[in-house]
Amino acid sequence: MATVIIPSGITSSGLAVSSGDGLEVFGTAENTSVFSGGSATVFSGGKMIVTRVDESGFLDVCGGVANSNTVLGGGRVLVSSGGSANVNSIQSGGSMTVGPDGRASLVANSGGILTVSSGGTAYIANIVSKGSVEILNGGSGVFLTLAETGRLFVSSGGIVEKVNLNGTATVYAGGSASGVTVSDGGGFLISGGFTQDVNVLTGGNAVLSGGSANNARVASDGFLTVSSGGTASVVEVNGWTTVMSGGVVDSVTVNPDAWLIVSSGGKMTGQMTFADGASVNIYGNAVLDFDISALLPGSDVRINDLTLVHGSPEFTLTISGSQEHGDYTLAENAEGFNKTLSVTSEDGESLGTLTVGRIADIGGTGYMLNLADGVLSVSVGAVVPSGPAKSDIDSNGISDVMFVWTGNNYQHGYWMNGTSEWQSACSSHPAEWDNLGCYDMTGNSKADSVLFGNVTSEAGIKGAYVGYYIDAIDNPDGSTWRTIGYLNNEENIDWKNKIGNLTGNASGVNSIVWYAPERCLLGVWTDGTDSWIGISSNFGGSDWTLVGCGDFNGDGKDSVVMSYQNGVCFYTAGIGETARSLGNAYWSGWEVCAIGDFSGDRKDDLILFHKETGSMVICADGNVENFVAIGQLDPTDWFVVGAGDYNGDGRDDLLVRQYSTGMLGYYNSGDTSQWVELGRGVDMNWTVIA
Repeated sequence: MATVIIPSGITSSGLAVSSGDGLEVFGTAENTSVFSGGSATVFSGGKMIVTRVDESGFLDVCGGVANSNTVLGGGRVLVSSGGSANVNSIQSGGSMTVGPDGRASLVANSGGILTVSSGGTAYIANIVSKGSVEILNGGSGVFLTLAETGRLFVSSGGIVEKVNLNGTATVYAGGSASGVTVSDGGGFLISGGFTQDVNVLTGGNAVLSGGSANNARVASDGFLTVSSGGTASVVEVNGWTTVMSGGVVDSVTVNPDAWLIVSSGGKMTGQMTFADGASVNIYGNAVLDFDISALLPGSDVRINDLTLVHGSPEFTLTISGSQEHGDYTLAENAEGFNKTLSVTSEDGESLGTLTVGRIADIGGTGYMLNLADGVLSVSVGAVVPSGPAKSDIDSNGISDVMFVWTGNNYQHGYWMNGTSEWQSACSSHPAEWDNLGCYDMTGNSKADSVLFGNVTSEAGIKGAYVGYYIDAIDNPDGSTWRTIGYLNNEENIDWKNKIGNLTGNASGVNSIVWYAPERCLLGVWTDGTDSWIGISSNFGGSDWTLVGCGDFNGDGKDSVVMSYQNGVCFYTAGIGETARSLGNAYWSGWEVCAIGDFSGDRKDDLILFHKETGSMVICADGNVENFVAIGQLDPTDWFVVGAGDYNGDGRDDLLVRQYSTGMLGYYNSGDTSQWVELGRGVDMNWTVIA
């Protein structure tokens, strides 16, 4: 075996190196052939021009330069240590490895293998005719073009940039690719790797499996498939995109005539923009997620047109642990939205649920889902109700309206959940029994129908009974009736009764207030029992009227409200409390028509109505002297029934009825500019109790 050395400054031409011979180039070698076990090494400062490496020949570019190289079957080229190989043709069976600090540029690979390892770079490579490129850990490839049968493999730690793909490419976990264009016939598999700026052109096919793709554009008749563990972010779809089980699309634009299909187990999140003519199909068990965790109030809408979403997805809302209070718009054109949103944290922890018009306490913060004028939004920091809604017989946070038929048999029933949907109470009761309304007497958060009966026993003894139908279910067989107690009333005292949580019972169990003006007696049966506690003896005579109960200081305990001389002034008293004035109205004719928390501050307010003028004022926290006018009704045709939360927003609404038609509606939160009609067609023989 012989080794030929070309010293620095010397040029040799036409050398053939074979059969174990070697060539060391410090100068310049032109038109050299390396084959049949021969080897050549180009050292720093050396140069080989027009080199042919064939059969089992080996060329090592170690710090030098090799230009215009042809690598044939069995030939091998290694470029490392600052060496560079420029204008290379790798043919079937040939191989080139670009090692540490090596560079290969203008590579035409026709069936050979190009391997780029740690620290190496392949620059402007054209892979055709079953040629392949392997980018290993620490290697990089820039401006790669793969023809129909070319193949690209990017391993963990490998990097490719600016890839035109008609062949196939796979980016494995830990690998990355950017600026990838997948053309007709091209196939791109991201198997756990990362890609940036991907264009899938007509006829191209990209599959995202376990990795991520940012800024992906799918052209007409292009195909992007996001499968298990894959995430495609900021996607523009002009062709077809399919999200399989476990796949995620984060922020997507679907243009006219394009298709987005989310299969069971798939997920769509981020900002979603759907054009007219777009086809968006989300199947059952797929997730449509409104992610506001990184947003501020007033940010752009999450979905511009919910009517273009077809199917039956599961809706979720993702929030952060420190979500800023305010309003967030989720979707436009959301008319009729009636789904439940599952609220989750950023790490997927389930936190609760939301439905339209209901407030939920999530982590100590009130969240309310709103739907107004077709816009679906969520309010963060909404006031959480301090207790159940008034007259809520099904415990869903929305008040129900009780009707009693006073025409003959005193049958009663309900309009449910702020609608005119009727629910019968199944039976009637005698005229001597008065229905006091619906209040929770058991602590199960469901209101019970409470009745007072001033009756005479079979022995001729007059007495007063108080009891209730459990959960307002009036079974004819009496199985749901519970008697609270019996009060002997031989003297036929005209007892007045109201109901409230006078003890501040933590389970919400209410108490029965008793008032006998001729006896100066004001007291209470506490916590759903007939255990008597006296309240005051200061409210005697015909000048005083028992009005109702309310919590005006936010301590969770109701007090009794009394009116003096037809509304000239008002007082309140509670268990263990000294009676105190709520203020003077200074002239008579005012009556308390509703007690409720209209502001959501957990303190009850008074609504006063003047029976002659129809004027209405609100007295915040019960302070009569700091009243604010809220509107006026025609007292000959309209009256205030009472208060309740008929939309589930945690604030009481003012329930109003019309004499002439029986129509019933409410002013949202007591705001007379926000009228909501519940229904009409029920005549005045049906008395409303609220």
